[in-house]
Amino acid sequence: MLGSDQSSVTTVVMPESSTSRLDRLEALAETIMIGIQQNQQQIDQNSRQIEQNSRQIEQNSRQIEQSNRQIEQNSRDIKESMVEVVDMLATLGQQIEENTRRIEENSVYIRGLQAENRNILSLLMEQRQNDEGDNGN
Repeated sequence: MLGSDQSSVTTVVMPESSTSRLDRLEALAETIMIGIQQNQQQIDQNSRQIEQNSRQIEQNSRQIEQSNRQIEQNSRDIKESMVEVVDMLATLGQQIEENTRRIEENSVYIRGLQAENRNILSLLMEQRQNDEGDNGN
């Protein structure tokens, strides 16, 4: 056999129980591989969904921040407007008080003029009666 060109192939003959066991192991390995592939596909799909959800969360967060800034600005504007309204009401109240005081002063002045007019009228009536009395003599 030394120096011969013949190749020898060794064939292992397995008993039938070993073959069916090997077939079962191969079937199990194939089932496991299919399960792994399906799990990987589900993982990939979940990863894409997580990425999409993350982008949506980022967008929602930006919108919330923008809304919060707008709310803060609106609150500041409302406070400023309220301060302006309070100031205007205070000014209006002062003007009303001043006008009321002037009306009261004018009423006193008018009552004084009315009293003076009555006195003048009384004097005129008296003088007229005196003139009529002097003319009647």
